[in-house]
Amino acid sequence: NGSSLAGKSVVLTVTAPDNTSQTYTGSTYDVYGHYLFEGLAGFNQKGAYTFTASFTETQYLAASASDSMILMVEASGGYAIIVEGKIQNQEGLASHNKTANRIYQKLKARGFTDADIYYFNYNIGQTTVDAVPSKAAVQSVIQDWAKTKMNTAPAPLYIIMVDHGNPDKFWINSETITPADLASWIAALESGLQTAALAEKRVVIIGSCFSGSFVSSLSGVNRIVVTSAAADEESYKGPMEGDGVRSGEFFLEEMFKVLGRGYSFKKSFADATEQTELLTKKNSNRNSANKYLDNAVQHPLLDDNGDGKGSNVISDEGDGLESGGMFLGVGVTYDTNSASNPADVTGVTETLYLGTAAKSALLWATVNDDSQVDGAAWIELRTPDQSLTATGGSGQLEVPFTRVPMTLNSGAGRWETTFDQFIENGMYEVFYFVRDVETQAVSLMKRSLVYKNLLGNSPPAQFGPLAPADGATPKTVLVLDWEDSIDPEGDAMSYSLLIS
Repeated sequence: NGSSLAGKSVVLTVTAPDNTSQTYTGSTYDVYGHYLFEGLAGFNQKGAYTFTASFTETQYLAASASDSMILMVEASGGYAIIVEGKIQNQEGLASHNKTANRIYQKLKARGFTDADIYYFNYNIGQTTVDAVPSKAAVQSVIQDWAKTKMNTAPAPLYIIMVDHGNPDKFWINSETITPADLASWIAALESGLQTAALAEKRVVIIGSCFSGSFVSSLSGVNRIVVTSAAADEESYKGPMEGDGVRSGEFFLEEMFKVLGRGYSFKKSFADATEQTELLTKKNSNRNSANKYLDNAVQHPLLDDNGDGKGSNVISDEGDGLESGGMFLGVGVTYDTNSASNPADVTGVTETLYLGTAAKSALLWATVNDDSQVDGAAWIELRTPDQSLTATGGSGQLEVPFTRVPMTLNSGAGRWETTFDQFIENGMYEVFYFVRDVETQAVSLMKRSLVYKNLLGNSPPAQFGPLAPADGATPKTVLVLDWEDSIDPEGDAMSYSLLIS
């Protein structure tokens, strides 16, 4: 209403893990209503502190409250056991090594010390590696090393496994770890934990084909189980990178990217699941083709309520309640504007619609800091006729998409490429990636669409908006509604909603 928002009273409520609360009152310091609380103290309990800011209603301004933010106070970042497995022909070993190393670095960035990470890897020459994996060694580290660590200074334990897999099998060369094996080792660990240590979460994250077959055996009290695929599904590697090596597990890498930004396991799982299901759609058909009511061929699962059933979509009522308050280690939440951020894609090509004769289009991406890109900026393009097919094997599959490098147009301030092979009619999907020059980390995936018209295909009938009314100023809740269109050929339709 044009009023200055300076000098307005704001109350900050801090709720400790034991549900006791402390309030602080401050004032906004500029016309935009910004406020700052400094010098807060008393964070002497281990666990989650909740922060909420509120503003009391005045004659001209409505009352308002912020979303709750969470600050985790821990004795340490936690403890982690990383297991890089392999099959005997060593297929994909370089890819699994890449993913396992990136997870290790994410743990370090979130406050884990070298002494609190036990890293199994076949490349013992890497300075971060503790031992070559074997079934007996993994069992010993879970039952003994982790028990000593957790009893000495209670903190969460993470068991992270990256490899090929079959139903009920995780391969470590000629040996396999089964759900029963892993469940018995964790149970033995728990039987030796003292009360404070037993109250800490045990988090098991498995990235392999058919990893969902482990969920029912590993489910339990104070346990979070995450798998990259359902029990009957194969998993996929990430995009082809500039060094010719794909990441070994696309879902795990996407999830740890979000975890590394300080977000909860719930959000990180949901974001990585969405990315994975976009990348692993069976084909361009939008109709559901499976029990998950979508067209993806890989569905990550999470179980945190101990019912033995992994959920692909999580909520606050079933799976998701515990993981919503669980964070990886310690550290700040991602600041979009921080100059220290690695290279990240911030914008991509708008949805394009090509005529029947068009074969070429300019595709582009903007990056937070062009100088942070190591020269590896690229797209992977999926054509309308491409379909993903299961093989039934143990190895991660590869998306058969077209990789096209992008070059920096410094004048336009974006990375570009002109793709001239839009030959088929239908929907093309374009996936965008950049790699950071310092960390060699690949950015979170971004996606855009290109539609090419079919010769002789009639467009859907015109339709109009219903709500909100043109020029209206809705408050709090925005309801969007429009008339139904009709396709002359009777084909299924979708609507594109642009918000700006």
